Amino acid sequence: LGQMLDRLVDLAPALVPLDRQLRIMGVDDVTIAELMKYLVTLPPPENDVGGSGDATAAYRDQAVRWMMKRLKIAPRWTVMSGAVSWQAIVGPTGVGKSSVVAKLAAVYARREKHKVAVVSLDNRRLAAAEQMRVYCKVIGVPFVACTTAAELKEVPEAHKDAELILIDTAGASPKHSTGVDQLAELRDAGLPIDFHLCLAITDKESQMDQAVRAFARLALQSLIFSKLDECWNFGEIYNLSR
Repeated sequence: LGQMLDRLVDLAPALVPLDRQLRIMGVDDVTIAELMKYLVTLPPPENDVGGSGDATAAYRDQAVRWMMKRLKIAPRWTVMSGAVSWQAIVGPTGVGKSSVVAKLAAVYARREKHKVAVVSLDNRRLAAAEQMRVYCKVIGVPFVACTTAAELKEVPEAHKDAELILIDTAGASPKHSTGVDQLAELRDAGLPIDFHLCLAITDKESQMDQAVRAFARLALQSLIFSKLDECWNFGEIYNLSR
């Protein structure tokens, strides 16, 4: 408590609420320290910035710009006629990979009007393939259940008009390399698959960090955060992404 009070004493009054908000949201201490060091170098905002009468709002706008410059937002997938985009959603068990795949399939098939096929490579979770089959029937996209990379290679032949192939994978534990090894076999099979790591924001940041480290060998293209509706604080998204 003493250290916290000492830190707040050195801050301008308008920065104290911002410092407190970032800590409540779970942004890591190093990032907050770097951000505050930057903000105190800025010319003090006028008392009435843009007619708001709140200098904290001006600092908050500057903080958002500073933080976003240090992140890379993943670009939209390139999906075009005559080519196949392979996208695999990977991650630990229970993070919501199947739900993410179903939602992405719905967006690209129904809203974007692309030809989408969904593949399930989850042969571990009970009735996982059947669950995804039902999702796809509701969405109106073709579904294929595969168990090996060889079977996966045959999907474009069976669905010649597919422009986007979404792959739902089995949960792999970051504590054991077996699951990630099996996913690496897909990468080594010669298919141009992009891997995206799905993380549940309701998990501890240390657990999510270990997952990032374990799945990094797949040359991840992006992080996808699920279960946002079950969480109050989102600082971990910034910490892990940065």
